[in-house]
This record gives sequence, C-alpha cells and structure tokens, in this order.
Amino acid sequence: MAVTDIQVGSSDAARIAALDDLAILDTEPEVGFDDIVLLASEMCGTPVALVSLVAENRQWFKARVGFPACETPLSQSVCSLALRQGGTFTIPDLALDERTKGSPLVARDPFIRFYAGAPLRTREGVPIGMLCVIDTEPRPAGLSEVQTRGLEALARQVEAQLELRRLLAERAGAAAERLAMEAARKRHQELLSLELGHRLKNILALVHSIAERTLRGAEVPAEARSALLDRIRALGKAQDILLAGSAEAASMSALVRDATGPHDRGGDGARFRVSGPEIAVGAKAALMLALALHELSTNAAKYGALSSPGGTVDIGWSIAAGGGEPVVELVWRESGGPAVAPPRHEGFGTRLIGRALAETVRGTAALEYPPGGAVCRIEAPLSGFSNAGA
Repeated sequence: MAVTDIQVGSSDAARIAALDDLAILDTEPEVGFDDIVLLASEMCGTPVALVSLVAENRQWFKARVGFPACETPLSQSVCSLALRQGGTFTIPDLALDERTKGSPLVARDPFIRFYAGAPLRTREGVPIGMLCVIDTEPRPAGLSEVQTRGLEALARQVEAQLELRRLLAERAGAAAERLAMEAARKRHQELLSLELGHRLKNILALVHSIAERTLRGAEVPAEARSALLDRIRALGKAQDILLAGSAEAASMSALVRDATGPHDRGGDGARFRVSGPEIAVGAKAALMLALALHELSTNAAKYGALSSPGGTVDIGWSIAAGGGEPVVELVWRESGGPAVAPPRHEGFGTRLIGRALAETVRGTAALEYPPGGAVCRIEAPLSGFSNAGA
C-alpha cells in the first residue's frame, strides 16, 4: 500500500493556500533553514534531516541533509501521513508498519527504516509540513525525551524563519507598491505640467496676436509696441525650452543661449560668451530669468556693448558653498561698447531684475554701471533657481 492510499484530510485546500501565500516552494536554499536541519541531524544522530513541505501532489524539501532528491511524490511521503497526527510523530520501523512498508523509499534504495517528525504550522495554525529526521536503521525506542523536545524547538525555529520570510516579502511588496504609486503620481504630474505648458504657450501666442492687432491701430509709440511684443515673445521662447525638457525645469545654458540668441547678429554666438555648470532651473525662475535676460539684451543692443560692432557680453555662473546650501552667482558683464552711466530713472527692466527676479529666486540682483560696460550680478541659493515655481 502506498502512503497516499491514506488520505491527508479535508485540510488539503487550506494547506495548499497557505503554501501559496508563503511563496516558499521551489525557492533557493537559505542558510537559516540549512543550519536547522544540520542541527536536527546531529542532535538526533540520524544521517538524514529534512524541512519537508507537503504540496498538492508532492513533498518538497526546503532544506535537507543526507538526502539527494529535492522532492518526492506524495505516494512516497511519510510526512503526508504524519500531518494527520497533530503532533510529533514517530515510526520506529517503517518496514514493519502497515502504512509505510510498501513505500519505494522503504522497500528499495535508500531503504529508510526510522522516521520522527515535528509538525510545521503557519501563524494561522495551518499544518504545512514536517521537520523530520530519518535513519536507515530501525529505532525501537524512538527518540529520547531530550531529542524530542529539541526537534520540536527546532521546528518552531523553522516556523519563525517562514514567518520572517513572509513579513519581509509583505514589506517588500508594500514598498514596491508605494514606489509604483509614486512613479504613477509623478508621471501624471509630468503629463499635467506638459499639458499646462502647451496651453500656456498657446495662450502666449494668442496674447501676442491680440496685442499686435490692438497696438497696430492705437496711438502707441513704435518703441513701446516693439518692447511689449518682444517681451511676450521672450516668454514664449522660455516656455519652448521648458516644453523641450520636463516642463518643470529648463537647462540654464539653453535658457541663456535662447534668450540672447535674437541679439546675436552673426548667429555664431561670438557676441555672447556663455559659461557655467549645468543647472536645472525651475519653471517660474526660468520664465523670470528669460525675461530679465531679454531686458538686458535689449538694453545692451540700444545703449550698451551690443550697440557697437566689437562689443561683447560675458554671461557666466558658478556654484559655491554657502553657509547652509550651495549658492549660485550669475554675472552679466558687457565690454567693448560705449561708456555707460547709471540711468536717470528706474525702468521696467531695472524693476524686473532688482525686485521680481530677486524675489523669485530668493536672492539678490543688482545692476551696476561702470564706464567699461553694464554689469548685472544675481546671487541666490541653488534651491531658489531649481525649485522656484516647480
């Protein structure tokens, strides 16, 4: 009679579900389980010790000592029989027991004769397998009392290892779910920002068109009309750079080159010397900085370095260690143009740079007018540039 001729019982479905929940079957060896079977073998003086998990149609060994196969069919499983007993189970001589003497493992190689096992249960109390020791010689007296207690203690350690694996898997799953949700939220935010960016670009184009048509028939000086339209156009170009990136940040170098490009007559960048480390500029700071650079370029083209054929502008920025966080210093420096002097009144560009831009980046911005050319110095924490409006 094969061992599986005796049914395990109505708890099969619960056991199989519990094993699925543990996700333990067919996993790689783990030192925690391997150490337990080694201790069980040495404590009980048996050549074989197994952590046997009884699945739907097989028993699979999470850890084993002295047994070559990693699993056997249920028809050869003494552990499936032991599960019915509800406690530590011993068969002194498998060859003499009617329930097991027909098993191939008893009648043929490896000719096992003695079996003792302590049950393994989940935290819900569902029996899922056995920690067992096996000998090739019968043991009429079975295990000693000390060995029995030791085997049961080691079985509890197997249960603790299984529960630890489950808790770690649950935490890893929860962490993965949080990461997935955060990634989805971030992606949604990026798509929303991109959509809003496209809409803003369309609005700016519409505002430019309306302003152009309105001013065309109005009694507005040509210079004022041109200044307004150029400012709207500068905002549109800054928005283009944002849309080319993440819609939440723009490259500092791309922002500077694009804002000053319309004033580079040769188109080869010879009039502007741009240098500095790459910095991601937040959306609000990018729009404000683009408008400030437009004002500086326009002023330089009218009155400063760019009004002379050989005049140039150096735009450089650097990052230095501050008291609490890195500080960005951006300097606009004109040279090669006519001698300059401080303006007699504060215009739009001066107010924009000294107040609006400085407030946006949480720093300072100052315009100076030495005879050799205008200088604009902007200083702010790195976070003021990278997070402003993001």
